[in-house]
Amino acid sequence: MSESVVAITGGTGFVGTHLVKRLVAEGHKVRLLVRSKAPDCQLSHRNEIELVHGDLDNLSALRKLTNGANTVIHLASKISAKDRDEFDAVNVDGTRNLAATAKAAEVGQFIFISSLAAREAHLSAYAASKKQAEQELINLTKFSEMPWVIVRPPAVYGPGDKATLPLLQALTQKFAVLPGRAEARFSLIYVDDLVDAISGLIGDEETLGQTVELDDGTPGGYDWPSLAKIAGEVGGQQVRPVFLPRTVASAAAGAMELGAKIVDKTPALARDKVHELYHINWVCQNTRLQTAGTWAPKTRFSEGFRKTVAWYRSEGWL
Repeated sequence: MSESVVAITGGTGFVGTHLVKRLVAEGHKVRLLVRSKAPDCQLSHRNEIELVHGDLDNLSALRKLTNGANTVIHLASKISAKDRDEFDAVNVDGTRNLAATAKAAEVGQFIFISSLAAREAHLSAYAASKKQAEQELINLTKFSEMPWVIVRPPAVYGPGDKATLPLLQALTQKFAVLPGRAEARFSLIYVDDLVDAISGLIGDEETLGQTVELDDGTPGGYDWPSLAKIAGEVGGQQVRPVFLPRTVASAAAGAMELGAKIVDKTPALARDKVHELYHINWVCQNTRLQTAGTWAPKTRFSEGFRKTVAWYRSEGWL
């Protein structure tokens, strides 16, 4: 295939490192926006990866990132913060800066990896910031020649992810203490499947101007009891889910917020996050990529859980 230049933000994060590895293997020239040095696994591909030092409020760096790029993939995101302003500074203002720069550089395609949380913007400051970021992109490019696609993944898990580690770790125990409701349903996606989908969107004209949701192909998603059953079958033991009452989770989050405010830190758990965790429906609905047959996930939770837990254990995380 002919070489194309793909500019990426968030390329040193969990999904980003998997994506960069895939794109390099497929023959793309990758250009990364980095705030510090890239991981060793990416530096091993020095000929295929160009580093641009800066962040999303550095317009000079963004111009270097986007100049001559065929595609921009915007992965960078703030997932925890002290307040809405801190979320907006990265998720909203950063997206606006990048999209405006990409538009000026006449980039051929802008792929924004948002979040399924944007569908429920009222639940949290994070969700609201992702929804507003989507709207900023849409408004900015409404009459321009820069095509875009917005991707809303559900919870992403896989080797190297620290965010889902506590939940997957709980599912390796005989009694899994879970912050959620037994009747809640949600979609999941294994990181390799998400990377497949993002890679497949490069140059795809059928999805331009659309917002798509991606999952692992399980109809109706999962609930916690079904995940516990699958985890038990994989681990060779019965896993009994124990649901943490929402009042307890909210009280703990409130205490963490107060403590974090005193020392001017980001809380480990915020009440906003509790709103997300106890929401009843995080099932993907607009799965048009699967429906159209242009992409199909390969990994259901049983296989993804096995691979991820094996990786955690090999790295000493479990």
